[in-house]
Amino acid sequence: MITIVKADSSKAKEIASFIAHENRITSKHCGYCGEDEHEILHSLNEDLSDVPFHESFALAYENDRLVGVIGFDADLESENIEIWGPFIRNSENEQMNTQLWEFLLQLIPHTIKAVHFFISTENTNLREFLINNDFIDQESKHTVLSISKKLLTTNHSGMNIKELTEHDISDFKYLHDSHFHSTYYNSQQIIERINEFHKVFVYKTEDEVVGYIYVEIQLQFGEGSIEFFAVDEKHRGKGIGVQLLTYAVTWMLSNPHLKHIDLCVNNENKLAIHLYKKIGFAIQKELFHIKKHFSAETHSRK
Repeated sequence: MITIVKADSSKAKEIASFIAHENRITSKHCGYCGEDEHEILHSLNEDLSDVPFHESFALAYENDRLVGVIGFDADLESENIEIWGPFIRNSENEQMNTQLWEFLLQLIPHTIKAVHFFISTENTNLREFLINNDFIDQESKHTVLSISKKLLTTNHSGMNIKELTEHDISDFKYLHDSHFHSTYYNSQQIIERINEFHKVFVYKTEDEVVGYIYVEIQLQFGEGSIEFFAVDEKHRGKGIGVQLLTYAVTWMLSNPHLKHIDLCVNNENKLAIHLYKKIGFAIQKELFHIKKHFSAETHSRK
């Protein structure tokens, strides 16, 4: 007998442990959450702020044993949610997929306009479930790449690269905001985030910023991320991108707590994938990004 219930605040560790175990299985993998129990627990307690996890997660129990989890991370300002899971002990249990999804629908705020899934291309059971339930409006494929210290190619001097200074701010703002019109950090927000673990490196020619890269180290999880990266169109094809990328990755991997860097690229961006592989990144997995637009009709089915 399967019982579906809403999570409560005392279940965070149990949920994190279950997700970590299931998410290590490629055929169940969700790209929105990691595979480390402590990192997932931190995300549940700290990052799911718009709607807390005990209001946004559904749990399936069989004889008091947790056998299924589904939840969402909401951005109420953008009216979007990202789905975590469903993670099911027996992933072929389509009935539980349906039960968990129907329960979760009741928790989704009525203001939400779009729902996103980010699943391994090997997660065929979930993809078929979404297709059968007419739950795919848009779909794209993405590649996850990773690099470690031993794989990094460091044959670029980086002579023209330095950290962002007050003198460079105007050029940096123009470059970032012209390349990323609508994104999660504008140029001013990036500047406000700069510290010893969040850095903007710029490439200058004749005192003009023609390229930049913004990277972050999350020390508590031993992770590094490449957040934004752009080269002025007039200066492309000169190896500036490779130099910026090599410089930033070398800086991140010089931190003793950082063992590797992972990143995700849309498969249509062949140039970026080629660039990352050129400095030593290796392909780890591929994922589907699936988007479903929510309408008044969809909400009315709850």
